[in-house]
This record gives sequence, structure tokens and C-alpha cells, in this order.
Amino acid sequence: MRRTITALLGLCLLMVSLGAAQAATEGQDYERLRRQNLAEPGADRVEVVEVFWYGCPHCYTLEPMVAEWLERRGDEVNFVRVPATLNRNWEPHARAFYVAQALDVFEQAHPALFRALHEENKRLDDRKSLAKFFTQFGVEPKAFNEAWDAFGTQTRLRRDQGLIKKYRLFGVPAMVVDGQYLVTIDKAGSYPRMLEIVDELIAQAQPAAAAASAD
Repeated sequence: MRRTITALLGLCLLMVSLGAAQAATEGQDYERLRRQNLAEPGADRVEVVEVFWYGCPHCYTLEPMVAEWLERRGDEVNFVRVPATLNRNWEPHARAFYVAQALDVFEQAHPALFRALHEENKRLDDRKSLAKFFTQFGVEPKAFNEAWDAFGTQTRLRRDQGLIKKYRLFGVPAMVVDGQYLVTIDKAGSYPRMLEIVDELIAQAQPAAAAASAD
């Protein structure tokens, strides 16, 4: 009997230690941003920003996992996608993202653009090719070009790229929780672990978000 109790205690301690080993650690699993409070003010939910590029194979692999994660957590967080332009050649894809949102075809165009680039090996790297691509969603080239050149598109492009500079990002995909915690694939080690760390950081940030909304 005593041996059984001892064995059970040992098993419990092992489970506790394994759980502790999986807890996210600052500096090892994620980074705390040098500039704090970069989240949009006044939100009553924790902000989670995903920074991505349509041409990035890592972002493509992560995308269906993010979609599944959003089905579970979407109502609990303020989720924001930000297209990166860390390279000048990335800008057309960022503009395509803004166009899709402005013309209300984002739900169709977002996954389709990932598929076209990574499964169909299509070259969609300029205004002309992207305008033609968008016709499958009922978008006329004139409407596409107007949205491409719109003041709102220019404003969002400047704002988002300014935000990425504040994050001090040099690669994608990346996720920023509550405007202060940066999670990258390099730190996390795997795509599922990346989202697990995001979940842990959301749990840390939720009490502060609730308190802020109550004030």
C-alpha cells in the first residue's frame, strides 16, 4: 500500500514538473517588446496581432492553424492581421490585403491568395496580375485600381509599417499579444507551440484588459 501511495505521489510530481516545463518563459519562448502599450487603446478584449506576408511559406503553413484557433478564441480577443512589407517586393501583397478588405471580398481572397502562391505557383507580384486575380471575386479592374490607390490604403500602409518598426520585426510570421509580447516561430520552435504561447499570454493579459474596460 505504501509503495502504491509513493508511486502515485511520484507520478503526480512528474506531471506537475512536465506542466511547469511547458509554461512559456520570457526570453526563451517569447520576448517582451521594448516599447510597451502598442495595442489599440480602449479595447475590452486582449489584442492579438498577426504579422504575415502572403509569399511566406511559414505564414502559409500557419494560416489554417490560425483559422482554427480563431474559431475557438475569436470572440475572446481583438484579432488584427497586419501585412508586412519588410522587403519592397512585399508591398503589392500588402496592398492586395487592403483592397480585399475595402471591397468586402477578404473572406474569399485571403485564403485564395495563399493557395495561388503556394499551391498553384502563380506569379502575383504586381498590380496588373493581382487585379486580374481579383476578377474571380467579382471585382472589376477599375474598382481594384481605385482601392489600390485610395488614400485609405496609403494611410493603412504607412500606419502598419510604422507599427512593425515599433515591434522591431525582421521576419514573419509573428504574433503580438496585448501590444507588449512578441511570439515568433524562431522562439516557439513549432507552429502549434506558437499558438499555445499566445494562449498563455492572453491569459496573463486578460485581467488587465478587464480592469481597463471597467474604469
